[in-house]
Amino acid sequence: MNFRGEKSRETILNAAVKLLESKAFCKEPLIRDIAKTARVSDGSPNYYFGSKDNLINEAIYKLSDRWLETWFQLSRNLNLMPVEKIRVLCKNLGDFYAEHPNVIKISLNNDLFRGFKNSVRARFINEILIPITREAVPKKTDDEIKTIVYSFADTFDMTFLRAVSKHPDNSFNFFYKPNRDKFIDRLIDYSIVLLQS
Repeated sequence: MNFRGEKSRETILNAAVKLLESKAFCKEPLIRDIAKTARVSDGSPNYYFGSKDNLINEAIYKLSDRWLETWFQLSRNLNLMPVEKIRVLCKNLGDFYAEHPNVIKISLNNDLFRGFKNSVRARFINEILIPITREAVPKKTDDEIKTIVYSFADTFDMTFLRAVSKHPDNSFNFFYKPNRDKFIDRLIDYSIVLLQS
């Protein structure tokens, strides 16, 4: 691809990132929205990325690199025992979910239902939560740790998805920080009990 093509591709990717981060979009942005923001023709996003899914996934991956670096920095700077470090990181993650519900909903859809392995969720679990959990319970096998960590993450994420979709039988308000923090504490306590049994 020539320089001009690379520049157009980057402009389109940045437009998709901008729209995903925008609170104005409650759903995944349409190709025409991305093209309009990038000031290119409606066919350009598909030309450069092959499909809308490829473009959205690449935009989320670009965003997740930035977010994960923030969490890595936070993790490195926390001088706490592993379980307390997990608490701080998960509460920070909960705040992040509440602040970026549109992007997280798309990312979770990619991870949970499309098997996209580089979602924010998958990378947070594999690159941050599992290694810290290993520190907390070094005598457990990798399979035991992964089972509990993924169960924790599934409960966390499904609670978020039910809240963001305003599920009729969901009375829990994920977007109210005191409730969310209490929920995260209980979920971590339960997970630790399971890992220590």
